[in-house]
Amino acid sequence: MTRVALITGGGRGIGRAMAETFAAAGIAVAVAGRNADTLDDTVATITAAGGIASAHVCDVSSEAAVDGLFSAVLERHGTVDILINNAAVEGPTAPIADVDPADWDEVQAVNVRGAFLCTRLAARIMTRAGTGHVLFLSALGGGVRAYPLRVAYAVSKASVLALMQTAAAELRPHGIGVNAITPGPVTGDRLDRVFARRAEQTGTTVEAVAAALADKAPAGRFPDEAELARIALWLCGPDADMLVGQSLNVMGGIDIVQ
Repeated sequence: MTRVALITGGGRGIGRAMAETFAAAGIAVAVAGRNADTLDDTVATITAAGGIASAHVCDVSSEAAVDGLFSAVLERHGTVDILINNAAVEGPTAPIADVDPADWDEVQAVNVRGAFLCTRLAARIMTRAGTGHVLFLSALGGGVRAYPLRVAYAVSKASVLALMQTAAAELRPHGIGVNAITPGPVTGDRLDRVFARRAEQTGTTVEAVAAALADKAPAGRFPDEAELARIALWLCGPDADMLVGQSLNVMGGIDIVQ
């Protein structure tokens, strides 16, 4: 039977790379997000390559919207075997003293509440089935280290790890694998935006911001979206069965260099 993966934030970036990688492996993919155009484009690419995919517009911070998302995915695909909690907003790049509480609230609502709402429903489906995988996306900033000028995002990603570990402890006895990927900088449009905002805040250049991080990576480069997608596919398969509540750092070694 074909497995079904629900990937939030699946219309672009890492989420899209995961959707294409999972579909190429024979997994039916449901991509969810707030932008219909990018979701439809992802689905078109997958189906043109012979894969199975569906698009679902959803704001994961809304309980009603997430309820509707899962109902639609179950109607279209019959089940959810894999949930990837990838949807996230970047939030402000600013000193703590200057962060607008409304911006803080939006980041926590999407990045943390959204992951909770989706995991809550996936847990019910997978517990009944006695199998499944839930994968969270955390980050170097917050998940592993302090992240000056990005407090809302950092706290959200630390919270994601706490959610993941608690879910793993509860769900693994029911046959459900729960883990996380903790990326450092990942090449792509989002990283370009983050670098640009940090350069503006610190009065330097994008090139200087990028170089400062790249110089700390023993690998000599940042991972790309396709590399993360392949790791996600492995984590959601049988070979990762004994990884329980773990966060796999994918950051070229930046995490081990002071």
